[in-house]
Amino acid sequence: MGEIIGGLRPDITKDTPRPFANLINKCWSSEPSDRPTMTEIVNQFYKWFWDMDDINEFCNSEKLRKRLMEEKPRQSSYIEKHPEAFHTSRPLGIEPLYMQNHNFDSKLASLEI
Repeated sequence: MGEIIGGLRPDITKDTPRPFANLINKCWSSEPSDRPTMTEIVNQFYKWFWDMDDINEFCNSEKLRKRLMEEKPRQSSYIEKHPEAFHTSRPLGIEPLYMQNHNFDSKLASLEI
């Protein structure tokens, strides 16, 4: 707990869209008054998913995420499971909702990383 109070935070992966990483960092602020309110967070998500703010950032990050996943070895070969664990996660093999609702296939294909 002391590490968190001291500012320890997990690394944000390089395939995280910059606007989303910025929001995460604001939420992690050690000063509560600097953190966004829930209304501000909901409004930001609305802008991203319905107004398509920063859509190029999200599409490029998704392409990078897919490429990185293809380069990684299978999960079972590089992550040791806890002996008492009975739930594991796995990719669902579906596109993110924002890409389904707005048919970004052609736009995604044309973007460069």
